[in-house]
Order: sequence, then C-alpha cells, then structure tokens
Amino acid sequence: MATKRLERGKLKKTELKMGKKPARSHASNEPRAPIVLSLKERAALGVGRKGRRTMLFLDLWRLDHMSNIAHCQSVPEYHPEADYTDPHTLNSGGGVIHFHKPSGLWRRIMVTSEGKVFVNESEDGIRWRPSPQPGVIPEGGKDAPHHVATVGRGIASSLYLDPVADDGFPFKFIYRQDNEQVYERAMKDKRHPWHRAADQVGRARPYMKEEMMLCSPDGLHWEMRRDYAWGQPQWHPEEPYFLFFNPFTKKHTMTCRPGWGDRRVCIQTTEDFKTWSGPRLEFQPDANDTDELPEYYAMPVVQYGHYFLGFIWHCHFSSAAQPTFGVRFEGPTDSLLTYSFDGVRFFRGKRKPFIPNNPPGQPGCGQLRPEGIVVNDKEIRIYSNSTRAIHGGEAHMPDALKPVNKVGLMHTLRKDGWTYLTTKGDWGYFTTKKLVFFDGQMTLNAMAPLGEIHYQLLDWKAREIIPGFSFEDCIPFKNADALAHPLQWKNHPSLDAVVGRGVRLQIRMRGARLYAFHADYHFMDAQDMWMLDDHLPIDTTWFDY
Repeated sequence: MATKRLERGKLKKTELKMGKKPARSHASNEPRAPIVLSLKERAALGVGRKGRRTMLFLDLWRLDHMSNIAHCQSVPEYHPEADYTDPHTLNSGGGVIHFHKPSGLWRRIMVTSEGKVFVNESEDGIRWRPSPQPGVIPEGGKDAPHHVATVGRGIASSLYLDPVADDGFPFKFIYRQDNEQVYERAMKDKRHPWHRAADQVGRARPYMKEEMMLCSPDGLHWEMRRDYAWGQPQWHPEEPYFLFFNPFTKKHTMTCRPGWGDRRVCIQTTEDFKTWSGPRLEFQPDANDTDELPEYYAMPVVQYGHYFLGFIWHCHFSSAAQPTFGVRFEGPTDSLLTYSFDGVRFFRGKRKPFIPNNPPGQPGCGQLRPEGIVVNDKEIRIYSNSTRAIHGGEAHMPDALKPVNKVGLMHTLRKDGWTYLTTKGDWGYFTTKKLVFFDGQMTLNAMAPLGEIHYQLLDWKAREIIPGFSFEDCIPFKNADALAHPLQWKNHPSLDAVVGRGVRLQIRMRGARLYAFHADYHFMDAQDMWMLDDHLPIDTTWFDY
C-alpha cells in the first residue's frame, strides 16, 4: 500500500503494513487528524479484487428494498433458419458448438450409438453442412465424407471442450459400453469386474457396463481411454452425461443421473479423469413444483462470466393411464433455468420453462433440450437438440416425419439477457444492499425505447443521498437501448469520488428492462463496513457473488 497523506504529519510505512492509524501522543488530547486517501489507495482497499464483473439479476438477493418492481425470466428467440439435421445420421449434429481457428469455421461434433464420429461445420454458426474430411480415414472405412472415426458401439453425450487439457486432449466425450461388448471382455478376463456375473449367467445382460471416455487432440482423430473410468463399482448411471470445468475448484464436474430410470440430477468431480469423487444428489423435484409429478432428465451446465448456468431437461411424463413400463416413459420435455455462483451449489430459477416447446408439428414440439452456448459482442446463442416426437413417442410418428424428427435448434438472447427487472406498471424503485466500488467505471445493460432509468447513490445506511449523485444530478438513460451505458452525473462522469466507500445504489425507472450492471464491486457485510470506515483493507474473496 502506498504511503497515505494526512492533513498533518506523515504515516510510517511500518504502521501502514500493519493497517494501523498514526499514534497520537499520550500527552495530547487532540483528536486524530482525518485520513485522506488517493483514488489508487481507496481502490487498493479491496483485497482479492476480481476486476470488472457482470451483475446479473438471477434472483433478488442483491436488493434490500423494491416497490412496483417485477423480476422476469427472458424468453429466448427461436431462429428456424438455424435448424439442422445431419443428412447422413438424421441426428441434430450435437448441441455444443466451437470455433475452429485453422479453418475459420464453426464446428459441431457428434457420436452415434454405433460409435461413429461425425463433424459438421458452418461459416456463421447458423447455417450448417457436413464437414468433409478426406484426409481422415476411420477404422473400417468412411460411411460419409464427414465421418472421421469409429470407436466401437456405445453411448456418448455432449462434446466436452476441456479448457485445461493437460493430458493433450481438449476434445472429450463421456462414453459407456454395455451388454455384448462388456460380456465378451468379461468372459475372457477373470480380473474383469463383471467376470463372475458373466460366468454365472452365461449371457450378456444390460447391467454389464463399462465407463470410459473418448478423447481427441483435434476433434478429428479419436481414441478410447478406458483408464478414464468415471463410474463406480456399484454405480453405472443412465445417459445423458455432461461435463463442465470449475475454475474456482480446479475440477472437472460431471452432471448425470443417479441411476437407470432415476430422473434426478447428481454431480461428481475429478481432477484427472481417473479418480472421481462419486455422485451426490443436486436436484430432485421439490414442494414448490406445481406440475403433476415432474422429473429431471439431465442438466447441462455452461459458464457465463463468473456465473454457472444450468438447463434442467424438465420431463412431463405424467399420465392418467397406469404405468405399463418400468418408469413413466412418454411425454414432452422442455427446460428450466438453474444457476450457481461457485459451480458447486446450484439454485433453481423460475418454475416455468426457460425455452418452451415449439407449436405442434414444428421441430422441438416434443422435446427441446438446450446443451451449449456461444456468446458474441451482442447476443447469446443457445444451441439445443430437439425432436418432434415426445419422449418415447417416435413409434407413434408418421413414417414421413421420422427422417426429420431430430433437429438441432438455435435460440438467442441479448447479451446478459437471462433475466431482467422491470416495473409492474408506471414508476418503480429499488435499492441495493450495501456495496463498495473499487473502480470508477460502471455501466448498465438496459432497454428503454419508450422509457427511462434514473439512478442515485445513498450512504450505506440509506439515510442520505451522497451530494452530487442524486436522481436530479444523474444523466438519465432515456429512450435508448444499450448493452453498456455508463452511469454518469452532471458533475461526476464516473464513480471515482465514492471508490472505496460503502454506498447503496438506488434505481427509479419506468417503461424499461434492466438486465445487468458491469463494475468492479463487492457487496459488504458489517465487518467490511466497520473496516472501511477506518480505511482498513477488506477481503473480497469469500462469498463475493
């Protein structure tokens, strides 16, 4: 910390390091001189600062008061021009999209149940086509120009783009084999975990399963890694499976189901794909679910800034008829939005579909299951796999529709547009909890083509308006639409004057949607307030959501 300036006297560096105020003479009863800190010194009061971040309104925790304010979940816009069905596999092509820099094209990769890997490509991430790879010859030959590998029959889920890839494989699929393949290996190897059952039963059985991963250095050349055995001795869950990386815990996190026919969401983690934590339950329908007997099929997770967003595949399999199968089996699937601040503990959002099913007959009218996102400067693209048939209902489809049953879809949101605050009628107000800024720049993401947003700063006790930062002094956001509009006042083009000081932000608006703020901020507890009042540094690393 730099040396602080005082109205009189100088502070010793040793006292600064200990966070001490200048000692006064025991012989003097004079009050201590007030400490005046520079902007740089006030910014440095935040230990463990994370820099400018996006403040989303996924819930209302950040508010201490509101009046006539509604908290809403956005509805992504469907883009039928991006519908895609792989012409060879008649599948969606995969819901995880990535940009391939060498070719300058977007790619999506999928694995069929026959263990064959196919690659599709796009110039804009919207219009897709098979990606011919004449120089890549799979074992057994090519089924199509975009067929790049054959790895053995099995079940794979979404592509995992490993951001760490310290094993040299940035492309991965969670994979599982069962029945005949496992039975044959078990019979040949007395050390195989299924050898005893295979020898006793004498035939392949569905419970004979092996878990492994498919790995690739480039998305084209694939190998099976049996040492990446993600299952447990008595735990072999049903697909689908998904992975995401948690930079806070430095672990790869898998979301899956507890077992076969068990439609809930559980999580397990690993650092090296060889040693796994084992599953723990994350979600099951609770008392706030008003639908009749809902179930959760899966939960892909994506990272958005410092947030983690999950898409629960929400099954509506209830029926007036008695079950005729081991589980309830037929019905539509949509999605619910979940979120996490640390990638460990997830919360559910609104009890309403995040992306509703399309109207009858259209792609996604039966099942619409988001998997991945791509974020650019203006929008969020959400990619899903979908079917026209309901789950378990393909047998009831007309033959003419079966080739176009599975379709990859794309929806969009404005950047930061997952949720928003608006008013229930005319004017609305809200006041945030106590917070401190460590940088003078703050912007908002809002839409108010026929409305306006005013803003002011209060002291942390919410008793007084900070001079120069009132509603009357602000330059309002009016009749505008912006992703990053700076908050400014007539005599204060930034927040520099309040950096390092506990404040509250108050908003007054009408005819507007407020999606997010962007700033270097920290929400304070009482300990933080007391320490900042004495110009002492505070730790912002814990629970700084």
